[in-house]
Amino acid sequence: MGHVDASQRPAKDPALRAVLSRLRADLGDGYFVEVPHWDADLVAIGLGRPDDPRVLVYVAVALDGSGLYVECEEPATHDPDGTEYRVTFEASGLDYGAVRDTVLTHLRPAASDGARPRA
Repeated sequence: MGHVDASQRPAKDPALRAVLSRLRADLGDGYFVEVPHWDADLVAIGLGRPDDPRVLVYVAVALDGSGLYVECEEPATHDPDGTEYRVTFEASGLDYGAVRDTVLTHLRPAASDGARPRA
């Protein structure tokens, strides 16, 4: 999928932008990268591991106020093209703390990289 210039992407929902802001404040600007697979979905975003953005957490806000949804994905081990994913965790109705902890855990780099925060 081609990348779209950030200035040409539609604006995400304010509630989602607030979650992203808190995640950046709590985990640091470099803890994740935005993965633009869901540009058209204004209430959802993909967050990838900087050293391998195929390891990602899909985060969505519920428009009815029932909490946040997350889905953790990683590349399928049998896929030589790197285009297939497997879901390793999925939950809905989460509060911010549960989403933060999920992002922190799933996007944690390999143990040899000590430069990023640990839980």
